[in-house]
Amino acid sequence: MRAYVMELLGTFLLTFFIAFSGEPTVVGLVLMALVYLGIHISGAHYNPAVTTAAFVRGKIDLQRGLTYVGMQFAGASAAFWVYNMVTGNMWGGDLMPSDAPAVAFGMEVLLTSILCLVILTVGMGSRYRGGMVHGLVIGFTFVALVGIGGVMNPAIAAGAILEGSLIGMPVLQDIPSLFSYIVAPLVAAVGSAYLYQYLNPDDR
Repeated sequence: MRAYVMELLGTFLLTFFIAFSGEPTVVGLVLMALVYLGIHISGAHYNPAVTTAAFVRGKIDLQRGLTYVGMQFAGASAAFWVYNMVTGNMWGGDLMPSDAPAVAFGMEVLLTSILCLVILTVGMGSRYRGGMVHGLVIGFTFVALVGIGGVMNPAIAAGAILEGSLIGMPVLQDIPSLFSYIVAPLVAAVGSAYLYQYLNPDDR
């Protein structure tokens, strides 16, 4: 149960700082702290794409993975609810316009793949097991990727959709955007897990 609470809390705090700050360095430092806070409890996923990659790698079973995703979605949705209550607005993030769906999809696949590969290597791989480098590397990687632009987290996209619908400020309502910000990161997660396995055949 503690792992589920950690995923809920971690995703809430990550989304909260993304919504209220949006500054890549701030968000990256927050993620770094959250990794150290939760990696020994839940693995510090805070992202359905990371959970999907972990599932493909055999690091988490299906039931636990689905519960993680549910907690992540709930945490992101709650953070957007708080953001709306405080600001009266709805977060839109660094979302590409719907007239460039292929670009948005491709960028989400690329950026999420990099993020998942880094997390699989330093957060779940045997080479760095027991070390303290994971938070620093994941946090600074996230700073770089957010600076380029991208969501890389289906829970955040889905949370924005839900909260936006509830308050009458629609976000990501068109099908191309749904594919770009929800499907693309999951595709990237599966691909990065198999790529990691290919590059590290001895890491089980």
